[in-house]
Amino acid sequence: MKQIDWKIIYSSYEGEAKRAIEFISREAGKNIIRQQGEYLLYVLPCEKEGSKKTKNVFFISCYEESDEIKKFVSPNEVPGDGFLVKVVENPDDSEGRRDCTQFPV
Repeated sequence: MKQIDWKIIYSSYEGEAKRAIEFISREAGKNIIRQQGEYLLYVLPCEKEGSKKTKNVFFISCYEESDEIKKFVSPNEVPGDGFLVKVVENPDDSEGRRDCTQFPV
């Protein structure tokens, strides 16, 4: 897996969504896109939902706001007072992953 083939796609950049985007971006930078033993300065691209998807994507949204998350998460999986993180295979590329992150409003 190429470390820099990740991006964040979001539906809203405010409130809880903004905090989730900033957290995922920070943690991915430290743990996912970093090459072992190598200093790499790379910022995860963050784009509004509807943009072109890459091999590996973090979708960050409220369930009601995202048609993309609704493809991978059923309504009964959504906790009433918490967060949901679900990782699925990328249907467009079997080597990629989609991380669907849902949070309460």
